[in-house]
Amino acid sequence: MDISQEQLNQILNRGQTVNLKGMDLSTLSFEGASLEGANLEGTLLDGAIFKNANLTNANLIEAVLNKADFEGAQMEGAILHWADFTEADMSKVAGMQKATLNKAVLLDANFSGVDLSEATFNGTNMNDANFSNANLNTTNMREADLRGADFSGANLESVDMSRALAQSVKFVGAKLDSAYLESADMRNADFTDAKLRFSIFVNANLEGAKIDEVALERAKSLVGAIMPDGSTHA
Repeated sequence: MDISQEQLNQILNRGQTVNLKGMDLSTLSFEGASLEGANLEGTLLDGAIFKNANLTNANLIEAVLNKADFEGAQMEGAILHWADFTEADMSKVAGMQKATLNKAVLLDANFSGVDLSEATFNGTNMNDANFSNANLNTTNMREADLRGADFSGANLESVDMSRALAQSVKFVGAKLDSAYLESADMRNADFTDAKLRFSIFVNANLEGAKIDEVALERAKSLVGAIMPDGSTHA
């Protein structure tokens, strides 16, 4: 179902919780709108404008967000399971703390510098996404597909990447202190200048990874891990 910009403005001006479930809202403007707790499940939002909008705790499950503009938008606690962010530029979002993006598609998306602390990405496709300098403290990325992603300079302290696919990921200068990386496939990942104090690499695969031996020695556990040279740690 399509609606016009005029119809949308009337809905937004009612002062009630917004319910636009399943609608095609592509290219429409929500600039400055109050969408806290709004139901936007399954909406098509290609090219939609959310500048400075409040999307706190909004439901965007299965929404298509390609090329949408979220500059200055507040998305704390937003529910984004199965949402499609392919090639989306989210780098100017005001914040996405505690957002849930389980099973979402973030292929080639740009989240550079965004505050995503305590967010969840379980089973999410994050191939080739840019999370450089993002705050990902205490996030969950269990079984996520991170192949080719860039986490350079990111805060990944206490992240859970257990069983994640993280081949050829860039962790250059990233903070991975107390990270939980059990059984993660991190072959050929780049950990240059990364901080790894108290991190857990139990049964992780680090074959071919670029990683400083001194930094690796600061890890809490390497039991069963495949080391960069292909040997298995006792």
